[in-house]
This record gives sequence, C-alpha cells and structure tokens, in this order.
Amino acid sequence: MCSTITIWYPFHPFHGRELIVERVSDKERGFVDCIDSEGRKLRVPLWMTMPDAAEHRVANSVAIEPGSLLKLVRLVRLSRKTR
Repeated sequence: MCSTITIWYPFHPFHGRELIVERVSDKERGFVDCIDSEGRKLRVPLWMTMPDAAEHRVANSVAIEPGSLLKLVRLVRLSRKTR
C-alpha cells in the first residue's frame, strides 16, 4: 500500500495533485520526497502538504513597513561586499 500526499499550497505547480510519498527525506527541515503520476521525483516542503497551506493568498496591499525594507537593502548591500 502506497502513502500519498496532496499539495495544498495554492502557488505550487502541483497544487491539488496527489503524489506518492517515497520518503520523508529531512524531518528536521520538513521535506518529503515524492513521485508524481508521470514518475518524476520531487522534494516538497511538508508545510505545503498541510490543509492550512491552502489559506495562503496574495494581499491586495503591501503590509511591510518602510523601515523593514531599508534594513533589507542594508543587508543585501552588506552581503554583496562580503563576496
């Protein structure tokens, strides 16, 4: 008997599809190795297989404070200097 999962995350290309579970590959980081109906193998984050993942939506407006964006810009600039 095969174990299957469904991809609930609405932005995943396999959303709504049932996949065969090959194995839980990295329990600490939460990934599962699957096989689709055409035999292709893929690794999916476990959270995308939870029904709650179906609730993810794109917001109509931005919900990020300007100060957070400035911090992100500084972080990106710093990471470029260390390369």
